[in-house]
Amino acid sequence: MKASGSALGALAGSDVFAAPAQPAALIQVYLPGGPSHVDTFDPKPDAPAGVRGAFSPIATCVPGVRFCEHLPALASLARHLTVVRGLTGLRDAHDVAPFDAGTTAAGRASLGSELARRWGPTRRTPCGDVPTAVDLSGWAAAGPLGNAFAPRCLGRRLTGVGHFNELRTARHDEEAPAESGVLGRALDLGREPLRTRERYAVYAHPENALFLKARRLVDAGVRSVSLAWGYWDTHGDNFGQLRSQLPLLDRGLSALLEDLRTGGRLNDVVVVVGGEFGRTPKVNGGGGRDHWPRAATLLVAGGGLPHGRTLGATDRGGAEAIDPVRLEDVFEPVRVRLGLAPTPDPRPE
Repeated sequence: MKASGSALGALAGSDVFAAPAQPAALIQVYLPGGPSHVDTFDPKPDAPAGVRGAFSPIATCVPGVRFCEHLPALASLARHLTVVRGLTGLRDAHDVAPFDAGTTAAGRASLGSELARRWGPTRRTPCGDVPTAVDLSGWAAAGPLGNAFAPRCLGRRLTGVGHFNELRTARHDEEAPAESGVLGRALDLGREPLRTRERYAVYAHPENALFLKARRLVDAGVRSVSLAWGYWDTHGDNFGQLRSQLPLLDRGLSALLEDLRTGGRLNDVVVVVGGEFGRTPKVNGGGGRDHWPRAATLLVAGGGLPHGRTLGATDRGGAEAIDPVRLEDVFEPVRVRLGLAPTPDPRPE
């Protein structure tokens, strides 16, 4: 159930990840602002009151692994998840690039752009051509690979924004461009039964439509889908904000994972969920938690990878990684499962 960061890095050389016959697709769920690790997937019920916070932990279906009480659906799917704790070496900056590229090294392209370079920007499917990579939120970047390999942006391209609140506002205000053909059909949620849209909580929270679109896009043949969900920069009223957000994330993300599982797709789609960093174990005077790059959490599901476990660990108060895991440790086996080289080259070919 538990393995060290070094063991995680070693997985890339195991038979599980050697030359996959059919490379997996990728769904990256970015949680902008940096979610609190101790209030989500790394609860600390034995810590002092000013650290453990307002939420109680609940058991998951994996013995000994507990989540926040507001994540019951994900707790029921924990056997299909790897919960990375003690994620460290992160930057104290609101920057999607490390999560986008799977490395803290500067100047790397997004994984979607690397897949576009590897397989070509467009893929031919039996139903028509689709982009190799799609960005539903306008944040993925081609970096040194250039615009030729940029993910197909289906939201406003967000660049040069001075403050994180502006990113949030721009993303909420932007309407996705109209699409036709295979892509247009994949984005048409009216083709889904009403009960499915309700299960994803699409009508309770508009952003939850992104989870359903992501599933439909990979079903249509897209190899990489990136999306951003919620707003996690909870310097104030951390618990009030999370009390509203976590149940909606729980519904949307669990519906995505369950649909991939029941549709027989979970082994060939990797889902990675995380933000920029964790948040301070000690609650501040405004009832919030501030930036904490020394420890964070991240989820990995699917892709035929071994799950039902935790990787890494933090101390009793969630302040320090006692079994540290680097971002690269997490993404190295993911990269191999996607059919990419373990070590990225930032230079275009």
